[in-house]
This record gives sequence, structure tokens and C-alpha cells, in this order.
Amino acid sequence: MARLDSGQCLFLAIVWAACLSGTLEKEAHCQSPQIWLRSSAEVGSGFVRLRDIAELRGWESSAAQPWEAVPLWPAPSEGQRRLVRARDVQELLALHGLPLERVEFGGANQIEIRTGPPARAPGPIQPAKDTAQNTLPVVVAARPLRAGQILASEDLLLENPPASGRTASRSLTRIEDAIGRELLQSVSAGQVLDGAWLRKPILVRRGQVVTISSRAAGVVVRLPGRALEDGSLDDLVSVQWLDDRSKQLVARVTGIDSVEVVPLPLTTGR
Repeated sequence: MARLDSGQCLFLAIVWAACLSGTLEKEAHCQSPQIWLRSSAEVGSGFVRLRDIAELRGWESSAAQPWEAVPLWPAPSEGQRRLVRARDVQELLALHGLPLERVEFGGANQIEIRTGPPARAPGPIQPAKDTAQNTLPVVVAARPLRAGQILASEDLLLENPPASGRTASRSLTRIEDAIGRELLQSVSAGQVLDGAWLRKPILVRRGQVVTISSRAAGVVVRLPGRALEDGSLDDLVSVQWLDDRSKQLVARVTGIDSVEVVPLPLTTGR
């Protein structure tokens, strides 16, 4: 008997849970919505989303939008390509909670995915202006702060900008925007904080073993995997199954060494 890998076990568990709860019952009087797969797609950097590789036909707009945006895999490196089977798409969508028995799949059996040239970066963020006072009060360090420190309210003050008018290029105007963030460099007391020096604390680190969770019909399935990049709370990161490095997916960081395949509503609008 062939041994199932982690991805197949998780896929079967989710489908079984949905069947058990009755969420996969067909509505005979309605035509099933379709997911029509393209034979090729060019994507931007970041993640491959369902809208990049497929057209959703016969869906109500409100039901289609969250599914079109669902992240599936990390995009291939620029100039590289990735071949994906239709079955791989179905398995990943099932992990996100799609009731496969309500949806018809058509189009290509295999998709060739390429990454296009990078988009132009946006211009620098300008500090907020106050028409009455030239600039708004800015967040400054209440005491000397070290790199790696998680900021609390007592570490910060809100003060008028220096008389010279020189502030950080991305200075903050609200203390709550800095609370809970990790400081990337040390700052002295009274120094204006730059938003570029802050980040959400890293909860998942590249190369570490993580727990991959998926939930459907009230059932949660957890399996081991490995993170392929660093991530903070609510970030989308690339992960792979621990027993099959060829299979990757995108999951949301939910805690320390924990990620979850993004669940979506079961409705297809039909």
C-alpha cells in the first residue's frame, strides 16, 4: 500500500471533515460554479494567487473576490518558471476550505507560471503635515533604547518636532503605531523614531520546523513543516512539508513557530 505524504494526509482529512459535516452536499437545482485554469500565467514577485492562474465562472462577485485573492505558492524567481498540475491547485484550495464537490474544474491540466519584471517601487513616504503648525508632533524615545527591544508605551513620548524642522524621513505621529514593534537599531533619548527602524517581532524563522494547521468544518489538522522565510504575526510566508520538500504552500503566521493555511468562507455564491 502506497504511503501518503503530509500534504495528501492533510487534504484527505479536510475533505473527510467537510463530508462529515454535510458541507459538500450538492444543490441539484443550480449549475455548479467553475474554476477554469489557464495554461500559462505571468505573475509579479511575492505570491501566486488564484486569479493569476484561473478564471472563476458562474460565481457571484462577492463570493469570487476572496477566492481570487487566495495565495497559493511563492512566485518563482525572475526568469524562472514553475509547472503546476491541476490536481495541485485542487488540493491547495481544499486546504483553504473550498468545497470541491460544489465546484467544477476545467481548462488546462498543467499551468506554466513565470515571474515578470519587478514593479517600480513607490516613492518615499512624506511626514504628515499640519496646516496650522508646519508639522504634527512626532514620536521620540523617552530613554536610550537598544536594538532588538520590543517597544512599550513607557519607552516613547510625543513631542513637537525639532525647531530646525529636521525629522526622520518616516517619523511617526502616533505612539500606538510603535508599541509592540521591534527596534532594529539603538536610539538615544529624545531621538525622533523613524518607521523604517521598526518591525513586527519575528515569530517564524527561515529553516525552522513549524506546525502547519488547516481547519474546515470545525476540524483542525496539524502537521509538521519547515519555514522558507522569516515572518511576523499575520504575515504570509512560504512553507514546505517536512517529508516532501518539493511541495510548497503559503500560510499565515499565527504564533511562535506556527502557521495556518488561510481559511476562507465555504460559500461559492451558488
